[in-house]
Amino acid sequence: MPDEALEGAVGETVSDLKQILTSMRQSLSTIERKIDALIYRIDQMSDRLDEHAERLEQLKRKMLEAEDEHCTVETAQKNVDKLLLTLQAKAEDLEALSRRNNVRIVGIAESTQIDNMERYMKHLLSSLLGHETFTNMYVVELAHFSLEPRHPPGVPSCPIIARPLNYRDRDRALQRACDLGVLHHKGTPVSLFPDFTQVQEPWQQFLQGKRKL
Repeated sequence: MPDEALEGAVGETVSDLKQILTSMRQSLSTIERKIDALIYRIDQMSDRLDEHAERLEQLKRKMLEAEDEHCTVETAQKNVDKLLLTLQAKAEDLEALSRRNNVRIVGIAESTQIDNMERYMKHLLSSLLGHETFTNMYVVELAHFSLEPRHPPGVPSCPIIARPLNYRDRDRALQRACDLGVLHHKGTPVSLFPDFTQVQEPWQQFLQGKRKL
């Protein structure tokens, strides 16, 4: 091969190698730019992951605090429920005690004209049971029809609640009514009972169990 041809071939080879090298440098530069962009995005994702991890930690702490508060509220609610049941039992007991000196009189017509209920009941009980039944301090301090809707004609009237001032008069009235049996007022049967309306339902439940036993 002549020297001129050899030099031409070497020149072409060197030129091709330069082009290849230039192309590789360009490709490498492009790859570096893409790698930098990828690293930037990875850094952004890492920052976001750190933020999410911090938020999750905050949510975890808040959830634990909420669970503790829920346990505290639940305990407080149980205590309130217990206190409510205790207060309800005390209120029912106090109401029952406030009624223990009452007498329920059934059979007095609601149409009866009564100006002074206390004075009327005092004389009515004396006439039904006898003056000797009561003590010298016999006084009816409170009397009224029970708080029920007025009954239609032909239906037994509402009971009258009367409270003697002295509990001995109440006991003697109930005992005397039991001894006499059937009482009448203006041709109508009259009955006397203790005012145990608050404990009637528990009594009925007890009686049902008692009958089974």
